[in-house]
Amino acid sequence: MLAGLRRHVWPVAMLLGGCSVNDAHTALHAQTALLGFNEVALQTCMGVPDQKAVFGKTEILTYDATSTSSTSFTIPLIGGVGTSFGGYCHTVIRLDNGLVDGVRYVGETNAFIAPDAYCAPSVRGCLSNPPPATPATAQGPVAVAVTTRPRDS
Repeated sequence: MLAGLRRHVWPVAMLLGGCSVNDAHTALHAQTALLGFNEVALQTCMGVPDQKAVFGKTEILTYDATSTSSTSFTIPLIGGVGTSFGGYCHTVIRLDNGLVDGVRYVGETNAFIAPDAYCAPSVRGCLSNPPPATPATAQGPVAVAVTTRPRDS
């Protein structure tokens, strides 16, 4: 009887793990896709950060996220099996001179076979619907040219 239960639980567990693997890919992709975003574009898609620290021309923005999920299987007259998963993620974004220079994940970020999967919800909006004039909609990093006009004397 237990062998029959295992035969049905394993495919379901793999399907649930597949969702986590997709989230892990999302989080990994964001670590490069967000590079070059300016602070306004970043906050347009991620929202206002939970914490912000400024060190000269460098800013550190932190976004906090928690995630929980549970799965249970019940067989009448025999009982059930349940599992719970959960984690938290601090998405830490470094801006140098107003542009994203790095994205890191800190915390209990790993889901079943999926590193940093709990961080995907915080960055998903920037990847699926990036703000206008960001590197996700243009080729290469954003470049700003500043020109000055001579003053009339």
